[in-house]
Amino acid sequence: MRAISRVTTLFRCYSTVPIPKTGLPLSDCTVEWFKSLISQEVMLQDQQDKLMKFAMPYYGVEKAADGFKAINEKIVINGSGDSINGIKVENLKDQDTLETKPLPLVMLHGYGAALGLFFKNFHGLVKDQPGSTVYALDLPGFGLSNRKPELDVMDETLKHLHIQFDSQTVEHYKHIHRSLRMPDVFSLDYNEFENYKRGQKELIELVEGIYVDALKRWLDVKLIDKIDLLGHSFGGYMSIAFALKYPERVNKLVLVSPGGIERSPYAITNKLRKPKEGTLVELKPSGNPADYRFLGRLPVMSPTFMKFWEKDITMFDLLRLSGPVGAQKLTEYIFSKYNRNNQFDSYEELRTMSLYMYHCFSKASFSDRTILKIFSPTVVAKYPMLDRIHELKVKESLWIYGEFDWMFNSCGEEAVKELTGYGKSAKFDVVSRSGHNLYLDNPEEFNQKVKNFLQWK
Repeated sequence: MRAISRVTTLFRCYSTVPIPKTGLPLSDCTVEWFKSLISQEVMLQDQQDKLMKFAMPYYGVEKAADGFKAINEKIVINGSGDSINGIKVENLKDQDTLETKPLPLVMLHGYGAALGLFFKNFHGLVKDQPGSTVYALDLPGFGLSNRKPELDVMDETLKHLHIQFDSQTVEHYKHIHRSLRMPDVFSLDYNEFENYKRGQKELIELVEGIYVDALKRWLDVKLIDKIDLLGHSFGGYMSIAFALKYPERVNKLVLVSPGGIERSPYAITNKLRKPKEGTLVELKPSGNPADYRFLGRLPVMSPTFMKFWEKDITMFDLLRLSGPVGAQKLTEYIFSKYNRNNQFDSYEELRTMSLYMYHCFSKASFSDRTILKIFSPTVVAKYPMLDRIHELKVKESLWIYGEFDWMFNSCGEEAVKELTGYGKSAKFDVVSRSGHNLYLDNPEEFNQKVKNFLQWK
């Protein structure tokens, strides 16, 4: 730690660059990059604790303050020493007079994130509901949970499907979604599709099992029988997978802009018909996410992004290779995005979140690549949840999106439509003035909608 202190002093003494409003100066980012090489986990723990303190002054205090308590837990979930990092927040008011307590709410973050990004939600969720408990967990391979490799995938399961279309015929369908564009027709090779499907379901079940089984073991160790489960994006996808595999453990399901809902040509469940002549199948695209002809973002995807995806290269690889410059670019992006919505009380709070996110990404993990194995390069699931949700047994589900979400809100609307058609209780909602990270963009409205659904005060 003395070495880190000396480097910090050195860079700050020789830097005359003022701290910009759009990010951190390169000198600060160089210091953070150097710290990440020496002790990434220590740095991440420090930033996580700072974030929690901004939102909950009682965080880490041994004795409950004004009836609230928040602690950091690292729970070992198996004999190999694998652990899950979590935050537990409790409203301990009126403990002696409560007849029943609400079920615990467990929150799962998305891809490229960690539990700390829920810091604006913790107190707002529990503050008016005596007896309430909220847990937020770092999924395996993310944040401060174990990052060691667990996945060995044979090369033949990493096949990609190539869909062809004429980019000159693409039209904008803004009335469906601002980013939806569709060509007149698209085509794919039938034999390539049949080869692409082979072995995928087993791979998907293997990947999902890493996350859902870890959550199940965590619940077992904590002696928690049943929960209300909230998941964002990738965490929403895994929340559905968990509820499908362990239905007896989930009461209500809150799906926050969940990934992997829509059907698409990439779906292994796609019943593609073999053409009478040749192997090329031509289809007319659809604007309905329940249709296997739904191309989603494909017509607007960057060819470079898709090539990286197919080559198993992630944005985190590029960030690490970029050194201090990568750290600075990340903080510039975060500052430019969150300076606009006035949700941060101070520069220091936004700086802390930026550094927290950087240290989340600065060390490689098997979870960097798991999404590449279960989603296509257009970020749609190979085994879409619309083909599985009919098996859900939860009491009720809430599908909630941001007003300006880059995810297709119509996926949630279609899911609710299909679930209600199966006689299940499901609701669709939208948080105003927010994008994909709606819980962070507009935490007050988000918290209230979640509490209303859970029937919390």
